[in-house]
Amino acid sequence: MAEKKAAEEAKLRERYFDTTNSENLCARDLTQNTVGRKVMQTQDGKLVNMSTRDENFIVESGMFRRTAKATDEELRARIPQGDYTQQRPVSIYTEALERKNTYMSASTGPNPFSRTSGFTQPLN
Repeated sequence: MAEKKAAEEAKLRERYFDTTNSENLCARDLTQNTVGRKVMQTQDGKLVNMSTRDENFIVESGMFRRTAKATDEELRARIPQGDYTQQRPVSIYTEALERKNTYMSASTGPNPFSRTSGFTQPLN
């Protein structure tokens, strides 16, 4: 009985100096590495797809430079052809009109653009 208890105490006092990930570490073939490549992995150890990466984070942290969203040919196709004095101007306002992304007040009453003083009315 005393021998069993002594064996259990000796087992509890035994110290390990290995890392917790020592079984994951092993010699790798160095020809698989790409020099200068940053490898992003999920918490499961799988590679992150390019489509699911946060582009703003990558650019702001300096890992990559921002890439073009459209090719030069697509951008040239968006520019109006002909004399610039006869064409519709390209600005942030015309793009907003094309997207129907305009801001306006709520259209209430007979004249939606009439003056209103509802916020600054005197208190009676």
